[in-house]
Amino acid sequence: MGFIMQSSKNIIRSIDASLLYGQFFSGKWAAFLYAQFFAYIGILITCFIYYLLVKFGIEDGEAVLSMICCSILLGIALAIIGFILLKNFNLKKKILLWLKDAVELTAETIVLDSFRTFGHPFAETKLLVKFVYKRETITRTSEDKTKKDHWYKRNGYFKVLSKYGNKTIKILYSPSYDQVLILKNSWR
Repeated sequence: MGFIMQSSKNIIRSIDASLLYGQFFSGKWAAFLYAQFFAYIGILITCFIYYLLVKFGIEDGEAVLSMICCSILLGIALAIIGFILLKNFNLKKKILLWLKDAVELTAETIVLDSFRTFGHPFAETKLLVKFVYKRETITRTSEDKTKKDHWYKRNGYFKVLSKYGNKTIKILYSPSYDQVLILKNSWR
């Protein structure tokens, strides 16, 4: 039942999701997102330099228009990836706090509801997790009681949870913060 404390780095890499906050990117996915972020910054800087060279050198209206359109699209992509990385960074800070008293447990999951949006192959799923801690059966759902549904996101529904539905999984439970973390490839 006890969780043998490894280095925080190894534990962080083994976490796939928070029941309350959804997907947590670590390892290769986090490296991929950071690489994309910095590549887009590099391309954006290159577009800006090219724009300046054209502006003060050869007049080529088509090239300038292409660079402006490219820069706008890269700026949007950069903002989206930056938002994901910021959200992931904030979740990582919370997870490091929760890991201080985390206990590894086996849990049963039940899909409460799921739906597909815009033809995505994975459904957004609302999950109930049931486990035993200190001889007491505890159930937690992926719903955050303090948040409301929005037109763009339903409370407690995450795509990452669809692969853990109706299975026996390994979790980390923090009793002092009452948080459930789902470990990668933990289902049977």
